[in-house]
Amino acid sequence: PNMFSFIAIAMIFTMTHAIYQQTGLVFLGIVPYSGTNWGVMISAAERRAALFAPQAAASILAPIGAIVLFQLALVSFARSLDEVFNPRLRTSV
Repeated sequence: PNMFSFIAIAMIFTMTHAIYQQTGLVFLGIVPYSGTNWGVMISAAERRAALFAPQAAASILAPIGAIVLFQLALVSFARSLDEVFNPRLRTSV
């Protein structure tokens, strides 16, 4: 029971690393493409020179923003789990 918070937090941080790795591998073209992947979206935006064309900026900012928001949600969830299960962080109600 005392280890649950550590296991849950480690699992969530492993998920964040897995998302970064999978997106990076698809972006580099090392793994097969599928249409529903943030790495594919970033790779397609990079092929359209979205980094240099202001009219195509949304095509690269959308998947990057989705990744950032998802990662922030996972980190917030991990932090709240730590507050719930860690007796040293609990506040008296």
